[in-house]
Amino acid sequence: MVIGASPLASIVPLTRSTSGNEGVVTQFDMKGVSKIGLLKIDFLGLSNLTVIQETVESVEKVRGERIDIDTIPLDDPATYELLGKADTHGVFQLEATLGKRILIDMQPRSLQDLAAANALIRPGPLEGGVVDLYIKRRRGEEPITYMRPEMEPILAETFGTMIYQDQVMQIASAVAGYSLGEADVLRAAMGKKDKAKMAHQREKFLAGAAARGVEEGTAAALFDLIDHFAGYGFNKAHAMCYALIGYQTAYLKANHPLEFTAALLNSRAGDFDKLKQTILDAHARGLTVALPDVNRSEAGFAVGDAAKGEILYGLAHIKGAGERVMEQLVAERKSSGPYLSLADLCLRVGGRDLNRRVLEALVRSGACDLLGERGMLLATLDRALDRAAQIRREREVGQGSLFGDSAEVETAAGVTAVDQFGITAEVAPVAADERLRWERDYLGMYLSDHPLRRISDQLSERIDTGIGELGAHLDGVYVQIGGAIRDLRAFIPRRSTTGQRMAFVTLEDLSGTCEVVVFARTFEECAELLRADQVIVVRGRVQAGRNGRAAAAPAPVQNGAAAPEEDEHADSEQVSVIAEQVYALEDVRLAAWRRNIRVHLRLSAGQEHLLPPLRAILSRHRGEAPVIIQVQGSRSVDEIVLGAEWSVEPGPALERAVESVLGDSAYRVEVERQRAPERENARRR
Repeated sequence: MVIGASPLASIVPLTRSTSGNEGVVTQFDMKGVSKIGLLKIDFLGLSNLTVIQETVESVEKVRGERIDIDTIPLDDPATYELLGKADTHGVFQLEATLGKRILIDMQPRSLQDLAAANALIRPGPLEGGVVDLYIKRRRGEEPITYMRPEMEPILAETFGTMIYQDQVMQIASAVAGYSLGEADVLRAAMGKKDKAKMAHQREKFLAGAAARGVEEGTAAALFDLIDHFAGYGFNKAHAMCYALIGYQTAYLKANHPLEFTAALLNSRAGDFDKLKQTILDAHARGLTVALPDVNRSEAGFAVGDAAKGEILYGLAHIKGAGERVMEQLVAERKSSGPYLSLADLCLRVGGRDLNRRVLEALVRSGACDLLGERGMLLATLDRALDRAAQIRREREVGQGSLFGDSAEVETAAGVTAVDQFGITAEVAPVAADERLRWERDYLGMYLSDHPLRRISDQLSERIDTGIGELGAHLDGVYVQIGGAIRDLRAFIPRRSTTGQRMAFVTLEDLSGTCEVVVFARTFEECAELLRADQVIVVRGRVQAGRNGRAAAAPAPVQNGAAAPEEDEHADSEQVSVIAEQVYALEDVRLAAWRRNIRVHLRLSAGQEHLLPPLRAILSRHRGEAPVIIQVQGSRSVDEIVLGAEWSVEPGPALERAVESVLGDSAYRVEVERQRAPERENARRR
């Protein structure tokens, strides 16, 4: 939003928006708008606020409990337990891998802790070593020091580390005598890296510090430290607001997981990869996401049988169904009762929107399973549409059936696989594999089952990274992933001088999908493996947002401002894997391969009596992976590295055994990955 003291048309050139948003925009970018004295305000739209509202409404509808989200307790034990375990899928700003690591190390106990976590989950603090320094000082593993005594009251709450922009301004005021207004000018100059302004600010800072008795060397070192920090500093008020929204989403997930998950699924319905991850998270919490059902589902995801932890897939999210006609379908069902047959559905919903394509989507997705077998329904679909259209025409002209209400009886009974001459149509039931393919095509994923589930244990032994774990934090790191090929595009690059082919492969496992780029040299070695539905294992290098179709596009800009939701998903940059080797699942070379991993076991306070059964479990699963026990205290986590005699063979069996004793999320596997040489990363860029 741009605000001026007089009508904007007399100050700045304007034009109509071309982005689809009705309204007027300036023809100056954000810097130009600021230079001519206009006030620019960015409004951040967050889908998480909608998730919170939908969850609150769902809890009241399902359980009759009214929640005032603004008065929830800010010291809820279940919420902080969830955050301490980093069980944060769907929690605002804290669901990325980096955020989870910080939460596990930090063990937050207050909103102030969550604000610090939000400020630390930025590239600058990570690259500058501030995160490690903060965690070590918080745990008491490193002494807290200050360059000047004046800095102690400013930095005490963050253990002597600068993580907020406000702290920069306060330090400039306390050490160099800046007014807060002057300190804000310093902060802005540092953030924009304006060399001319920075030279002036440096001179002013050193002079102000000298006037207060600060040695020139100390003042210069402090200015350089502030300069380095200001490029990534986070506003504290911003961090606290993010912390509050993050806490609210964590509170709802910890205390009302069923309703929260249904709302979260609605917010992610347009992205099937995120939708799949949310469904997997729901399964991990003992919740189920059922196939869509024309007689039970809403247009969006909704709570089904709360006692069974059931969520119903939304009808409007079936590919090809259409939101408007699904809303009509639900409204008709609520007003006149459940649908008795496919013909009943066609007659009662009717209209041009409920056409053959929409009905086929409903049948193939499983939404009409209670009305008949899918193959039979597809075989009779045209007759159901024709009969419903005939009945509507007769009603319009006031013509009754020769046999009175027989038309209505036929509609209620449904259309069978017998044509008008009484000849039975032979329709074979749809095979299980075909039903699963239809689920993938129309729901974006396998829901009732997954073909890879039968070989999941075998596949997990041959990889070190699940596709759902990939993210920008692994940029430039070697990983080994596996799954089934869902899409393949092989071609000869336009600039190729050899005529050799390369390929873009979409690979899917139980946690998600990713793009694998297979360049010519590797393609020629594995061409026979690259075919649809083939299960493969890929060894390659993660690449974040540069080459390939998965490279993240720049955020759209209006008036020089970033897109409204640029900060909503901090780790959402898409990545691809540059394949170096591709194996068949049964390749003998994989049989001898071993992951370079460590097993972490979390022992909560008061669980010391569980050490004997834990010792027995470790004895039954001996192997080569070292074990680290993390003992959770009130404000820190102490790590105990067990001796080599307690090394284990990690896997699903060990995970189930450990969590049956220590509880959910007590077992975690950490993979030690190798980083690609810098020259190789630079060459790819």
